[in-house]
Amino acid sequence: MILISEELIQNTNVQYYKGIDFNVAQEHPKDGSGGFLFFFVDKWVDEVKKYTRESKIDNIIDSKPIKDFDMEQLNNDYICIYQTDGNFEVIYESIKNNMNNIIHRPWSAIGNTEIGKIPTNKVVSKKGN
Repeated sequence: MILISEELIQNTNVQYYKGIDFNVAQEHPKDGSGGFLFFFVDKWVDEVKKYTRESKIDNIIDSKPIKDFDMEQLNNDYICIYQTDGNFEVIYESIKNNMNNIIHRPWSAIGNTEIGKIPTNKVVSKKGN
């Protein structure tokens, strides 16, 4: 895992990494106090295989228990993982530029205040009826 860049956006720390360290991701605070972490991986399957292999090596060398990969441990609103499939630079620049654009302006409806409302003239039926 390599730190690509770090920035402070509206008093929130945002870090961008190439690769992922699952221990860092699992220990990241779920309350937002640690800011946002963005991980860019080439292939997700390869990262999970690395995690499993490292767990087995730790078991052999240090007698640590083998840990199965558990996606639920990464369930955190302040972590984003992107699979780049070799297009790292394009995806990283796009995400970083959009973070700056989104964070620096307040959310507001544009033009039509009815956007997002469910029309009241349509009948919604339950499945199977």
